[in-house]
This record gives sequence, C-alpha cells and structure tokens, in this order.
Amino acid sequence: GKFGGGRRKEPSDGRVATLRGYLLDRNGQMMIELEPGEQAVDANDNEGIAPPDVDEGTAAFEGEIVDSKCWMGAMKPGEGRVHRECAIRCISGGVPPVLVSRAADGSALFTLISTDDGGRLSDEALALVGLPVRVRGQLHRVGQLRVLHVDSSGIKPLTSTRARPS
Repeated sequence: GKFGGGRRKEPSDGRVATLRGYLLDRNGQMMIELEPGEQAVDANDNEGIAPPDVDEGTAAFEGEIVDSKCWMGAMKPGEGRVHRECAIRCISGGVPPVLVSRAADGSALFTLISTDDGGRLSDEALALVGLPVRVRGQLHRVGQLRVLHVDSSGIKPLTSTRARPS
C-alpha cells in the first residue's frame, strides 16, 4: 500500500534488525519494500555497527521531491507530474520522501528528506511534491546515504527566470 514502515519499525530503532520484503533498485540505489505484517521487521540481538551520521553542513539542491518507493521501481515512471498525486499519497502515508536532483553529468542524485523533528512533510511542502523545487537544509551522510534535514520553510518552488518568447 501507500504506507511507510510505521510502528513496525519502532522496536528496532537504533538496533540491528532483519528485514523481510522486496528489493527495489534504480540506478544503483536500493531499498527494501517491507512485506505486509509485523514479521517484516525483526529486531534482533545480533551485534552490528551502524554507520556514523556525519554532518556535512548546510546545503541546497534543486530537483523534484518524489516518494522513494515508487521512484525506486514500485511504479513506472515514479516521477514527474504524471506521478504527482500518487507520490503525495505515498508520502502522506509515511513512505520516505526523497529529492531527485541531477549531477553535472546528468545522472540522478538521491537525497532522503527528513524533517527536523522526524515527522511528516507539512501540507505546504506536500503541495510541492512532483514539481521543480529548491530544498535547503542540513546535509548528513549515513554510510552511502545522503539525508537532508529540512523544515517546511526550506522547500521552495522553482520559478523560471528565462524570458518567454513573445
């Protein structure tokens, strides 16, 4: 469905866990779509070391906010105006939002968006899902994952400054 891990993940927060689900992969970025039910997340006593959370300072990116599940491959195309309403429903339901921006070579850059308080995106930010935006916040790196901590005021629509043909 159009829901994130929700309460199923709470017992494993900050611990090593076993996840059961389906691997989604796009452009070398991978995530697990959890299978239904409580057995999808099993907090266990295995020892493991989580990668450190490295604060990389304030950063701003331009791109499109999408829901991670669909963008990773659960839906095609998973981005753009055609997918906008689906992405809003998924993100509202708890699927993590990501900003897809472009590197100089045109390749997609994937940055997880997290609100400062760990909550959901505001209604104002949800209204900008699937549209060109500029997002500013505190950039962190956890292993290979880029995470941008933002508040609602850090998400702005992009407006074209090019002159329009007459």
